[in-house]
Amino acid sequence: QTAWDRLQAGEEHGLSESALRGWRDFQAFQCASCHEPPLFTNNDFFNIGLRLAEFDQGRMNITGDPEDAGEMKVPSLRNVALRPRFMHTGQFNYLGAAVGFYTTGAALEHRDNLPNGSVYSFNMGVRSEIDIVAFLEEGLTDPRVRDEIFPFDRPKLHSERSDD
Repeated sequence: QTAWDRLQAGEEHGLSESALRGWRDFQAFQCASCHEPPLFTNNDFFNIGLRLAEFDQGRMNITGDPEDAGEMKVPSLRNVALRPRFMHTGQFNYLGAAVGFYTTGAALEHRDNLPNGSVYSFNMGVRSEIDIVAFLEEGLTDPRVRDEIFPFDRPKLHSERSDD
């Protein structure tokens, strides 16, 4: 029940102009090649060059295949704005830094190409980065998850209770 889902259904969505530009940029910069709607993942594995594969073996630890070195599963971006840390290493503590990695990240050796064969070469400006973050925050956050409302509610842990 995200704003993106309502947009796709042709309903009133409530997305800001920035978020709508971000959705267009998300598509234009090939983000949807790996983060395919509607789940915003293609469930594949890629080495995006976050760290050298020799230090972060990734999928190779499971398969034993050196071709899989450094590959990690493409995560869904649904509710991504609710996460406290980003990337498989958790090295970014805000969403803008994770998006910014794709424009400022070093092209490490053995980095995979995008599924369509093009390289990770995103020449986006600050405005596009801001708009993509707006899209991810506004468009892909389900209010039921954010507010922990059924069916996404959960019991409070003992450590979270203030009445004890």
